[in-house]
Amino acid sequence: MVENRERDILLAMNEFTYIQDLTKGDISMYVGPTKVSLSNTERIVNIDPTTKLVRPVIGEEGTQGVKQFVSASSSEYVVLENPIKKNDQKYARGPNPSTELEIGRKLVIPGPVSFPLWPGQSAEVVQGHRLKEDEYLVARVYETTPESDATIGHELIVKGTDTSFYIPPNGIEVLSRSRQANSKTYVLEAIKLQDGEYCTLKTGGKKRIVRGPSVVFPNVGETFDTKENKVIEKALPYKKEEGLHLYVLREFSTTERNDNTTELEELLGKGKFNTGQEIFIHGKEGIFFPSEELEVKGRVKPISLSKNEGIYVRNLEGGVIDTAVGPKGYLPDPTKEEIVERSLDEQVANLYGIKERDSRKAITIDVPPNHAAMVKNGEDRKVLQGPLTYVLGFTEELEILNLSTGKPKSDQTKLPTAFLQVEGNKVSDKITVETKEHVKLDVMVSYRISFTDDANKWFNVNDYVGLLCDHLGSVVRATVRTTPLETFYANSADIIRASVLGEKSAEGKRPGKKFVENWMHVYDLEVLDINLFDKNLEKLLVDYQQNVIEHELKDKEYEQKVSVERKIQQRNFDLETDKERLKQETLQLKINSITKEVESFEREREFSHAKLDFDLTLDKERKTRTVQNQLNVEKMKSDQELAYLKAKQDIELARAEADTTAYLQKIETDAKAYKEMASSVTPELIAAITRAGDAKLVSEAVKNLGELGLFKDLSTQEIMSKIFTGLPLACGGIEQLLLKARTTTEKK
Repeated sequence: MVENRERDILLAMNEFTYIQDLTKGDISMYVGPTKVSLSNTERIVNIDPTTKLVRPVIGEEGTQGVKQFVSASSSEYVVLENPIKKNDQKYARGPNPSTELEIGRKLVIPGPVSFPLWPGQSAEVVQGHRLKEDEYLVARVYETTPESDATIGHELIVKGTDTSFYIPPNGIEVLSRSRQANSKTYVLEAIKLQDGEYCTLKTGGKKRIVRGPSVVFPNVGETFDTKENKVIEKALPYKKEEGLHLYVLREFSTTERNDNTTELEELLGKGKFNTGQEIFIHGKEGIFFPSEELEVKGRVKPISLSKNEGIYVRNLEGGVIDTAVGPKGYLPDPTKEEIVERSLDEQVANLYGIKERDSRKAITIDVPPNHAAMVKNGEDRKVLQGPLTYVLGFTEELEILNLSTGKPKSDQTKLPTAFLQVEGNKVSDKITVETKEHVKLDVMVSYRISFTDDANKWFNVNDYVGLLCDHLGSVVRATVRTTPLETFYANSADIIRASVLGEKSAEGKRPGKKFVENWMHVYDLEVLDINLFDKNLEKLLVDYQQNVIEHELKDKEYEQKVSVERKIQQRNFDLETDKERLKQETLQLKINSITKEVESFEREREFSHAKLDFDLTLDKERKTRTVQNQLNVEKMKSDQELAYLKAKQDIELARAEADTTAYLQKIETDAKAYKEMASSVTPELIAAITRAGDAKLVSEAVKNLGELGLFKDLSTQEIMSKIFTGLPLACGGIEQLLLKARTTTEKK
């Protein structure tokens, strides 16, 4: 700040400053090169370009008040505000008193230029606008000029296709589109559209749509329409399976010839279309560009519906709601119909067996196997039998049954359900009955039911459990009331089953109980438990039943013992029979063996006789007498041998019979001892011993018979001894018989 002393300020070329006279208030402009000597009544000031207020410069040297000339090159221009009125007035070196300005005016001064600013003036140096072919400027008329009759405020579009460099003339300013305070952007880019692209320009209530390929410059007053911050839009491709929902912006006719008529005629056909009309296109392929007449309200895609899926569709004209059911792709016409949703209460959804559901889809019901459901729609009714999947109509719903619960069954708390189990259904109940002696009991029963005949009557009774238990409970109570306690307690199941299911037929089946109200059929009944109110009486009955059961068990035990003894006796008898049969078979084998031996001996004798006859024939003359004597001797021997063998056979048979009798007596004695021993052993042990004895006896017989192949070289006595070795006839018996027979023969 200057305080009561002189200061000198040096101004170089192209510099200037403002000096204010403190006594008069006048402001002079000093232009360099010069030297300024300030007196005590002068000071350096600045003029705020925005507020135009005068402010003193603070600083000892006053250099902050020194300013450079406004300079613009040949590619720039200066926008000068408040020019001087006298256009021919020039500034001079040194002091220049203030001059009169044209406040509020602007003057465009193209470069090259350099000058100081008079007090009250402001200037902006702007770079000349270089434009490409796809760039443009927006200019505005702020002052009428003799060269142009444009009104103030009128805007101009300067295209790069018209000029590559632009400096506005007086009266026109280029508008800046920059939102930043310290940066201005004048040049704007045009919209470049490729094939299949378009943009929309708006002005007032009108719009203009331009298709690519094109470079789009807005007209005066037009702005680009942006959707989701995008100016460029893609044309809408549409397929046969899809549709386009169009809206008529202004009336047009495809019969009148214009630029768009051919295209619209191919798309819409011939006709007149009114403003506000909606059009739906489907079954065609192509690319759609919106126009001034038509806009796209939306692209409609088909709704994929799998099997047992559906949607609800309302007709906009009549309001009727239909159900479209898959499998298919459904393409709704938005000009005639709309997709509606049906809400479903959570409690109802649980009754319907639905856990998760898409609210946009129709309600689908799954009826389980052996179950049924009734669909109602106003007065219409139909029964669904599972397993089945069904899509409900918009106004259809399931009939809800409310079943009695508890034991005994009561309607105080009911169980709601939408599904009726038609086969294998089971209902249990507790019935309080009173016997003939007025003894009260609680009977727990379980009914087996099914639903037959006319399915349309199955849902006629809303609480079939209550109907079942009430009716059959009264039947059981009436039956028990006429039955003595002891009889009922012993045969409760048969008595109750007979009262409910009927008596058994010849085939052993009961007819069951049918309810004509809803064709419910009770085909079986089970008595689960019986409880007496009087616990002492119940204990007596239980003890009585236990005694009866104990007697029955003892009877069964006695019958089992008798049966076991009978089996043992039968097995002993079978054992003795088997032994006798085996003995007879063994004896028969020995007899057969002796018979074969005799037959073999006779054949050998016949062969020997034949041989002797042959020898006699050859030597008849020479040895006739000798041979005859030998023949007689041989014949005698053979007769003796034959007689011996026959006697031996008779003796053997007699001895065998005697041994058999003795052996049978021994077996009888052994059997008695065995019977006493068998009473202390199990039937399995008896069977094992029997099989072991039989096996041993047969094994010995087979072993002895296997040696018959040696009979050729053994005598008769040796053969018989071999056969009967180890049998009752062994131990020397056969040898003694043979010796006795031979001695008798020799004596004879």
